[in-house]
Amino acid sequence: MRLVVVAMVSTILILFAANAVKAVTYPTITIYLSNGNKIDIEDKFWKSEVYTALYDKEVSNYSWDKDERRDYVFFDKSLKGLNPFGLDFINAVKEIIEEEGGNNITVTYSKKALLKIANLDSDKDGYSNKEELDAGSLPGFADDTPEMHKKGDPYMWVKYGVVAGIIASIFVVYFIFRK
Repeated sequence: MRLVVVAMVSTILILFAANAVKAVTYPTITIYLSNGNKIDIEDKFWKSEVYTALYDKEVSNYSWDKDERRDYVFFDKSLKGLNPFGLDFINAVKEIIEEEGGNNITVTYSKKALLKIANLDSDKDGYSNKEELDAGSLPGFADDTPEMHKKGDPYMWVKYGVVAGIIASIFVVYFIFRK
């Protein structure tokens, strides 16, 4: 019985660890303004200014703040560079900052830039950035389209498979060590 309790506690800890929020550090992107100034969008600004604008319902109806794939909205899969949507965003935010005489990245500038590129198709997959963001599709990756997300969570079976595997292994451990 003691072994079963240990196995169950271990399983619960593994499940919590698997679902734990991973700490992601976004790369610094430098914007050079025509007046000679530069703006560094560092990790803290991506998190506090840019992603805050992305979560605004005027920008997207999808709950990106609850989706672990949000890290790839602007960045490539290595999280070291920008994807096509991220490049369009940087160009738009640069234009807006220069037009308004700003000198730093803000939620307001970020939101305006996201709305400015909403009708573009950054990844050339036939869907506008707005359509993709609203559907929970990554607008910087042509292989991720709104059609893929209409059927529900594409990773659902993987998640259930992992849980089923853990439960099955508890039973195996119990019956092996029960003797």
